Amino acid sequence: MARDGALPAPARLSGALAIGLLLLNVGNPTLFSTITATSVVVVYLAYLLVAGPLLVNRLRGRFPAESGRFSLGRWGVPLNGAAVLYGIAMIVNIAWPRAEIHDLAGSGAPSMLLFPIEFVGGALVIGWLCRLRLRPAPALEPAT
Repeated sequence: MARDGALPAPARLSGALAIGLLLLNVGNPTLFSTITATSVVVVYLAYLLVAGPLLVNRLRGRFPAESGRFSLGRWGVPLNGAAVLYGIAMIVNIAWPRAEIHDLAGSGAPSMLLFPIEFVGGALVIGWLCRLRLRPAPALEPAT
């Protein structure tokens, strides 16, 4: 990004957003806990986006042990499976709408209780729409 001259703008934008979120959080424990919980859900989701496909590849036999490299051997699939289950359990646990986590001030705002789910769902929809928009057009078959 630096080579293309695109680095300063994203860095400034992310810095401005971080400062804006910090200013919103001052004196607002509900917003702070909700943003924190959402951040943790996103981190676990990123973890699952690596651990999940790895487990699928292990189950299909596409991840063989290589000589001279570290390998979990027969423990690879069970440990990888446990890691995926743990990641899913943590996402459900943290994103579950509970006032004890997402509404520390007791405001009763349903938008705060559902924010982690709404944020991840919105990000998935936006990503899917971007994928549809940016996907290359299929090659046309020559007419016979």
